[in-house]
Amino acid sequence: MQSPACRSGAALSRYASGFHSKHTVDRAARVAMAEADAAEGREMRTRFAPSPTGSLHVGGARTALFSWLKAKQEGGKFVLRVEDTDTARSTRASEQEVLQDLAWLGLEWDEGPIIGEERHIGDKGPYRQSERMEQGIYQELAEQLMAAGHAYRCFCTQEELDAKRAKAEAEGGNPQYDGTWRDADPAEVQKRLDAGEPYTVRFR
Repeated sequence: MQSPACRSGAALSRYASGFHSKHTVDRAARVAMAEADAAEGREMRTRFAPSPTGSLHVGGARTALFSWLKAKQEGGKFVLRVEDTDTARSTRASEQEVLQDLAWLGLEWDEGPIIGEERHIGDKGPYRQSERMEQGIYQELAEQLMAAGHAYRCFCTQEELDAKRAKAEAEGGNPQYDGTWRDADPAEVQKRLDAGEPYTVRFR
């Protein structure tokens, strides 16, 4: 059976050829920006964050290609960080398949997981989002955002959110969160926290 990346090879080739004709930045400007970054000690780092919930599709390959090209164009690094926070659908088998497809396309990453192994390359790991959550990195940043007033806790259950979405669709509106907990009474928020109720952090 052909790899998904192989099946989409023709389309990917068209994207690659079109990259230079449609998306080329003025060379002088690129050189100036690269020299400015080098003078300040900054390194170009681009990232592709595949979700391991299935095979690599042409849209993902296109995004990875542009990210890889930009990094190589500026002499920087192409970083692969797996977006595996959808624990219900993400699998390690899908992750390995996506990594193999990227490698088959020649889009080798400078930092990221290793195919078939638990280790990684690079010193900015871990390179799986789930592992970064386990380290508490995101929780710490979320706490900072909430303390600064840029985010807040939402205690809506999945059932409540589904009901809001269904109601909006039935009324012909745009299904979106209605900000139920955006300006909630701090005492009520603390009461829910004390009770150990789960919550989602939302941007204000």
